[in-house]
Amino acid sequence: MPLAPSKSMTSFLEHGRREPRRIRMQRFKMFYWLILGLVVNPVQANHYQAAMDQSQWLVSSHLLSCHMSQEIPGFGSAYFEQPAGESLQFYLASHQHVMLKGKASLRSLAPVWNPTIEGREFGLIDVQSGSRPIQLEAELALQLLNELYIGRTPQFLRRAIGIHSTAEPESVEVGLSAVNFRSSFASYQQCLEQLMPVTLSELSRSRLLFLPNESSLNEASLAWLATLVEFIKRDDQLESVFIDGYTDNSHSARYNQGLSKRRAEAVQDFFLQQGVSADLILLRFHGERFPIASNENPEGREQNRRVTIRLQRQTPRFAQR
Repeated sequence: MPLAPSKSMTSFLEHGRREPRRIRMQRFKMFYWLILGLVVNPVQANHYQAAMDQSQWLVSSHLLSCHMSQEIPGFGSAYFEQPAGESLQFYLASHQHVMLKGKASLRSLAPVWNPTIEGREFGLIDVQSGSRPIQLEAELALQLLNELYIGRTPQFLRRAIGIHSTAEPESVEVGLSAVNFRSSFASYQQCLEQLMPVTLSELSRSRLLFLPNESSLNEASLAWLATLVEFIKRDDQLESVFIDGYTDNSHSARYNQGLSKRRAEAVQDFFLQQGVSADLILLRFHGERFPIASNENPEGREQNRRVTIRLQRQTPRFAQR
């Protein structure tokens, strides 16, 4: 015969049913962190975060990339980086090597000045060894931007490296301050609007294809050249523009030499008409020499009927010691 629940047990069960959902969630979260070994006692944690009067977000703008960064005193810096034609990424940079490789928890704390905003838990992320212990892909990086914009404080929590005694801090907390974020974010958005739509590698080397015996530019070629013109006119590090014309071997060497010249000149003329300085352009034509594919089939000949455009930028000059 089953035992009837005692009065004290009944009271406990009823209390559990009446317990508010918020408290039940708090109990669950505490249990979650205990299981993972990530619960932090403030006395046992190294906390890195810019103070309110130190918090700055610096924006670096270029047509090939947009950066927004915050210095984290004693730890390093946090970076949001958007390269041209690529996805947004976020990373923490530090030469302190204080985070143990493995898994860190990511959470977002509610701002102290607005108790109506609740915090968020994002779960676990990877921690790597080296100078960039935390690196996040676009989806999570965008979420961090949103957290900062509404005033929350994203925080990374991980076990510390080199624990030799119980007296030493057991964990590392790295936080991002939302103070002064919005004003810098406006500048960051302006940079994004001016960002080139393609990568530097795509801009640096490109190729236009031509129909047999043709030297005129089609719509796709004109559209790409317009993109190159925009970059050439805005990039103050550009040194030279190399234009090289080629053909397949369908005709005589003399004919092909002239055709490759006309193809290269068609590209050059477009650049000059759009205001590119003639001093930047180096024009060359090679006829049927230097094929990149076999001329024994139509597909190969199509690849050989081309003009290549190479943009050469200045190499960085470092101060001599």
